[in-house]
This record gives sequence, structure tokens and C-alpha cells, in this order.
Amino acid sequence: MTTKEMNRYRSRLVDLTTKYVNLSSDGLTELSELAKQVGVSPRDIHSATPAAQIIQEIHQALQTASMINMAETAARSYWIALVASLIALLSAAAAWVAVFVQIVGNMKQLYL
Repeated sequence: MTTKEMNRYRSRLVDLTTKYVNLSSDGLTELSELAKQVGVSPRDIHSATPAAQIIQEIHQALQTASMINMAETAARSYWIALVASLIALLSAAAAWVAVFVQIVGNMKQLYL
């Protein structure tokens, strides 16, 4: 689930809970539909499930999706940081080689 989808589902949940304060049957139907879209297990949601439980299940599914999204971002950032550090290591080695070559060149001129 992308970040945009999660934000859209969160705002939809807020709209539903503020629109239907007492959550009539229409509100429960829309909440159940949102729960299915978010990925809540169908066996957790049935006609006798209270609205608070459905809302909790939706929140939990969105939190899980957010954690997965953050873990994927961290893994991707890890590889980017690894490549950047290798490039920095190579450029530092190249700078030391240039310094060494300069020193050897100066020593040849000094002793010739």
C-alpha cells in the first residue's frame, strides 16, 4: 500500500467517524467496505461486530501498512548510504594516491 493510499484511507476513516457519530447501518456498511479495502480479514468483520472494533481493526491495518512502508524505505536508504560511503572511500583513496604521487615527485626533484 502506498503512502497516498494510506493517507486517503485515513482521511476516509476520519470522515466516516465524524459523519456518522452514532454509526447507523449505512455507516457500518461503509466502515465494513473500508475495512475490506484496507485489508482487514473478513472473519474479523461481520454483521455483529461493533463499530469500535471495526475502527480498531482499520487503524491496526493502517499502522501495519505504515510500518511495512517505513521498513522498505529504510532498506532502500541503507543501500543508497552504502553506495555513497563506498564512493567516498574511493575518492579518499584517490586523494591519498595523489598526495603520495606529489610527494614522490617532489623528492625526485630534490635529490636530482
